[in-house]
Order: sequence, then structure tokens, then C-alpha cells
Amino acid sequence: MKEEGWMGWAFNLGLGICGLFIAANWGSLIDAMFKKRSCSFAPPFLSGLLATLLIATHPDVGLRVFWWIPPMLDPSIAFALSVTAVVALVRRIRAFAGERKLK
Repeated sequence: MKEEGWMGWAFNLGLGICGLFIAANWGSLIDAMFKKRSCSFAPPFLSGLLATLLIATHPDVGLRVFWWIPPMLDPSIAFALSVTAVVALVRRIRAFAGERKLK
């Protein structure tokens, strides 16, 4: 284990807090599914993005390769990425169908 000093502790504390918010986001999502009411993510996008930033700039260089994990675990970011991928796919299909009609 490397000696990271107070900066490593601060980064780890921030990651822990972000992890708790990501867990709270999942809890609110699951609660909304069972109670059949609207779902409100506590800090939308912020916990996953902040955790990504903290990991990408962490003093322990070996931890920096895991920057991609928080966006995949945060339900609000995962949902936004899924919607973006579906919209891009639909646009490509429509563009392809439009090109075929022109030929």
C-alpha cells in the first residue's frame, strides 16, 4: 500500500459518499417500482460523474483504470446512456432506410 497522505483519504472519502448516493439512487428506483409512483433520483448524474472524476484523478495510479465503473453503476447515467444509444440507433436505421429509398 502506497503512502498517499491526506489527499488519498479525501479522495476515498469522496468516493465513499458518491457510492452511498449511487446506492440511494438504486434504492429510490426500486422503491418507485414497487410502490408504483414516480421516481426521483437524489442528485441526478452528479454522484456517478463525481465518482468518475475522483477515480480518474486519484493519487493511486492503479485505481485510475476503473474510471468507467461509476457511470455503469449509477442508474441515472446508465439510463441516459441507454436512451442515447437507442436514439442513435434509430437515427442510423432511418438514415439507412432513406438512402435505400433514394436509390
